Amino acid sequence: MSLLLMLCAGIYLAFVLFIIAGLFRHNEQSIISTDQPPVVSVVIAARNEENNLPDLIQDLVNQEYPLDQLEVIIVDDRSTDSTAKISREAAESFAVVKYLRVEQLSTEMTPKKHALTLGIKMARGDVILSTDADCRVGKLWVSSMAYSVVQQDSISIGYSKVAGES
Repeated sequence: MSLLLMLCAGIYLAFVLFIIAGLFRHNEQSIISTDQPPVVSVVIAARNEENNLPDLIQDLVNQEYPLDQLEVIIVDDRSTDSTAKISREAAESFAVVKYLRVEQLSTEMTPKKHALTLGIKMARGDVILSTDADCRVGKLWVSSMAYSVVQQDSISIGYSKVAGES
């Protein structure tokens, strides 16, 4: 019995070490500028995010990416706070921001999935990125994510700092 327990603990430890080692190994690619970067749509499903949305909007409109190749779509998922007002004001103030409101629940999808689906249908981008409204993104977030998708010709998953995270 104790031999079996030690064997299982050893296998578990090896698995954990394998996962940890994988987190620190990744291929870094140098960014090469292109004549025409892809059109990128950033889709955000937001529900009652009045405390977080203004910071994310500022992060996105300050991206180091050609503004004529960028759109930000905020999908307000039936918010009861001032998320709608903040989103509408952003759409009026910044040409890259678009606003869409979900009025009712979908009978086929979860609320967030439904909001994202509607935002993606509205998107004109060759590359579609998504982040949560409580995340913060750096100035090169759009560029690096779009470059990764184009270079790898695949899906890319990246890190976004959650508001309040140290």
